[in-house]
Amino acid sequence: MLALELLQGVSTWTTGKNSIADVNFKWDLIVKVNNRCYPLQIKSNSETAMEAYEQYFELWEQAKIPFIPVIFWTNAGSCIKKMAQYFANLFNVPLKATQASINSEVTLTKINSHKIYKHIDEVRTGNKAHKPIVEALFDAAGRGEWDKQAEDLLQAIVDREKNSHYQLINHCSIIGKARIKQAEVLKAKLESLGFKLNGDMYL
Repeated sequence: MLALELLQGVSTWTTGKNSIADVNFKWDLIVKVNNRCYPLQIKSNSETAMEAYEQYFELWEQAKIPFIPVIFWTNAGSCIKKMAQYFANLFNVPLKATQASINSEVTLTKINSHKIYKHIDEVRTGNKAHKPIVEALFDAAGRGEWDKQAEDLLQAIVDREKNSHYQLINHCSIIGKARIKQAEVLKAKLESLGFKLNGDMYL
């Protein structure tokens, strides 16, 4: 929903719990584009997305449903801005003007940060060798995203056991703090869109 809300003139909402759309058709979201509404089904990986397509195709062949909905898969680590760009291409609509400029800045920042290290063999063993990678991780978390490359490099530092100032206990603490920061940013974004937290679920 956050990704779709970044598109110009696009709105979206979840299907009602226990509704026909939810129970019978398994639709997760309804998106409104150019005054037309489209159902979406979200899956956590490509395999379940393909299974869902096959089930829908069978129902469509039997004339039990009028069409096959858009099915896409994502996961908790997916980049919201990248998803927004995919949706913009899919629906042939532009990103919001302010978001387009933010995307350019974010892309430049990520490129610059990844110039620091690309492989564990490039990381030295000094006291501060891990700090630029930690900063890249927290930069992504501060945008509500997750830098998997930075996480993997930090884990590799732990595994090779050559950096005395970055060991497993440090790694666990850093990852935990970064995830909390990411969660806080995502929470703020959802609340800015009018969602309220009820227990562990957003309504």
